[in-house]
Amino acid sequence: MNLALNSGPAKIQSFTKMAFLDRLPANKGLEGVPTIQLLGEAGASLRKSSISESEKYDWYFGLLKLTLRYQRSEAIAVFKESIASLNRALTEDAKYLDTNQFANFVPASLLEIDEFAVKETLASVTNVEARTQLRLQLVKEIQTRAR
Repeated sequence: MNLALNSGPAKIQSFTKMAFLDRLPANKGLEGVPTIQLLGEAGASLRKSSISESEKYDWYFGLLKLTLRYQRSEAIAVFKESIASLNRALTEDAKYLDTNQFANFVPASLLEIDEFAVKETLASVTNVEARTQLRLQLVKEIQTRAR
C-alpha cells in the first residue's frame, strides 16, 4: 500500500493519500492501515505543494474532514490552516471563487472540540461574503443537530 501511494509523482501524493483515507470504511477496524501516518504525510505534502491557493484551499477542507475522522485532537489546527489558505485564495482570486460552495466546509462537530476557537477562526475570514456563508452554514448545521 505504501509503495503504491508513494510511487506516484510528488506533486499528487498528498491528494492520493487523502483520497485513499477518504475511501476507507469509517466503521471497520483499521488495524493494518497506518491512518495517522498517512494523514500526517498528506498534510505535510499539501503544505509544501506548489499549486495555487485557489486550487489548494478546498483540499485543506478535505484534510479537515479526514482529521475530524481520524485525529480529532488536531482538527482545530487544520481548521485554522484551512481558513488561512482560504484567505490567501480570496486575496489571489476573489472574483473567481464561488462562496456558495463553502456550504460544506465547516462541520458543526468542530464546536464540540473548541467552540471559541471555531468562532475566532471564522471571524478571521477576510472576505465578508465568504465569512457570512461559512457562519450561515455553521448555524444550519447546529439547527439540524438540535432537531
